[in-house]
Amino acid sequence: MEVKGFGISVCMVEPGDFNTKIARNRLRVKLSESSAYGKTCQMVEEVADKQMENAANPDLIGPRIYRIINSPNPKLRYRIGSFVEKFSVLLKTVLPARRFEKIILGYYKQ
Repeated sequence: MEVKGFGISVCMVEPGDFNTKIARNRLRVKLSESSAYGKTCQMVEEVADKQMENAANPDLIGPRIYRIINSPNPKLRYRIGSFVEKFSVLLKTVLPARRFEKIILGYYKQ
């Protein structure tokens, strides 16, 4: 809204998971096994690493960004990712919070 008067269109691109080097370059937190969060942290990192390995090629996002930049009237928000990633955003808005949390905990094997 702040720049609309200058003829500038602003939009948000919310990418899902793409197979980049982010997982390999992530700062790893090494917690002791006696830590209350040790197993949980390790499990989440393993699931996230596997998810990144199986994620889409990041080259797929470039053409989409190009189309957005060249659009005469871009939407405010673009969610770019797998069906499951985009669907989970919808689920979060329609499911009770505890139910959605249970689904996410199951995904991360908690």
